[in-house]
Amino acid sequence: MAKNNQPFEDLSETAEKTVEMQKKTVEQVEKSVEQNMEKARGAMDNYFSFLQNIWGRNDLTEKMKTYTEKIFPPPLNTYTS
Repeated sequence: MAKNNQPFEDLSETAEKTVEMQKKTVEQVEKSVEQNMEKARGAMDNYFSFLQNIWGRNDLTEKMKTYTEKIFPPPLNTYTS
């Protein structure tokens, strides 16, 4: 008696499509997270620039900026000048 392989092939195709959709979703989430982190870094830079304009470039503002940069380091593929 011959077996019908069509249901298994359909299931395999569905699984492959699902995996591809999940990969795309993960990529979108990663991109979104990275964009949000960049926005947060920009906001922190603006905040510390504001503090330095008010208080001047002193030990406290430098320590605060250095500490924050340690907590939220830039991604490895980003080059800063």
